[in-house]
Amino acid sequence: MREKYESLALVQLKELAKVRGLKGTSTMKKADLVEAMLAEDERLKKEEEAKAAEEKQEAAKSEEAEKPERTERPVRQERNYRQDRYDRQDRNDRNYRTDRTERTDRAERTDRSETGTETVGVRSEAYTRERTFNPNEKMPAAHLETRNMQYLYEADGMYTFMDTETYEQTELNKEQLGDALNYLMENMEVSLQTFKGRIIGIQLPNSVNLKVVECEPSVKGNTATGATKIAKVETGYEVRVPLFVNEGDTLRIDTRTGNYIERA
Repeated sequence: MREKYESLALVQLKELAKVRGLKGTSTMKKADLVEAMLAEDERLKKEEEAKAAEEKQEAAKSEEAEKPERTERPVRQERNYRQDRYDRQDRNDRNYRTDRTERTDRAERTDRSETGTETVGVRSEAYTRERTFNPNEKMPAAHLETRNMQYLYEADGMYTFMDTETYEQTELNKEQLGDALNYLMENMEVSLQTFKGRIIGIQLPNSVNLKVVECEPSVKGNTATGATKIAKVETGYEVRVPLFVNEGDTLRIDTRTGNYIERA
């Protein structure tokens, strides 16, 4: 900077000193004025350095104050917390397994009490056992028993049958009889099929004779080919019949198909 100041004219130096706020420079010689300018530069430099150092120190304090306090958790406390959590989880797992086992046992006991039989492997959920058989493997035939029975009467929704050999009586409900109710008449002989003492089916004669109790009267001269109408027989069953059938007629009905065969 000295060379720069010395290169300026005295008038320029005085004007610059005036702008910078230096006093008593109007009577100074050029050499003294240059020294005064350099001294002012040195003072300003020190002030700037001091200000920069102060700002740096303040910034460091602010940064330190903004850092979160680090809390050290005792190692023993951490281990205790983990152990408590594992203990709670283990107790919950044991309680869940115990509760599930009890529910399963109750379900199995209920199932056995209702059906009178015990099914291996059956739990409260649906259970299916799949098995693959060899095509050449021979399976034992199911042993079905057939009993000749005679239908006696119905009372309170229960239908009583009598064994024609032992005279033992058996009761069946509507669900067990199914469509057989459409053709069942008192004193009719049927065959009951059983498996391990349980009734699984009823076999009727291939055809039965039933009396028409309700139908539209036949119209004389109506000979339309294939025309039919509905007739109700004495069991309550409704069957489609030709137009010539009248109330009071006896019809032969196929029990396998439920169709009209002919007038008996």
